[in-house]
Amino acid sequence: MLYAVVCCVVCCAVGVISAGEQVRLFVNMLPGLERLLTESSAKESKSKAAPTAVASEDKTALINQQMALLSMDTLAQCFCSAKFGAASNTAFLNVFPTVMRYLNHTNAQVAYSALMALGSFVAGLKLATLPHLPKFFPDMLSILERTLQSVPLRSLFTSLSLSLPIT
Repeated sequence: MLYAVVCCVVCCAVGVISAGEQVRLFVNMLPGLERLLTESSAKESKSKAAPTAVASEDKTALINQQMALLSMDTLAQCFCSAKFGAASNTAFLNVFPTVMRYLNHTNAQVAYSALMALGSFVAGLKLATLPHLPKFFPDMLSILERTLQSVPLRSLFTSLSLSLPIT
């Protein structure tokens, strides 16, 4: 997968391929990233079932999941909009349900990465994500609620006041 990304970036930088071909190459990475997500999830569940499993396999699976989700987030920020056409949007809609499943992940970083990816998907796909809203919105709210409960209220207001412009 990394080899494919490097080849795409080099070809784009050199100008060997057209802009439309660049979009197609990057968007076609989504199924591979989805496969990486599901394979690492399967490995993670196998290692949990076997009590003698090595903890490093769990960490590797979590890192793979988080990186796949963050890669999908980056692709969505770059290529998920109406200006890239229906084929691009269809590719993102196809992986949308898989990303939604990771909102309930036990690892907070993986769940937050899924939340970021879904945010980019929704920003790019807009109304096309509306049918999925009843499925992922409750999970998204529970993540935000857990986050608010874990952060002291005083530090939340302090960080909010620092980010607000003073008038």
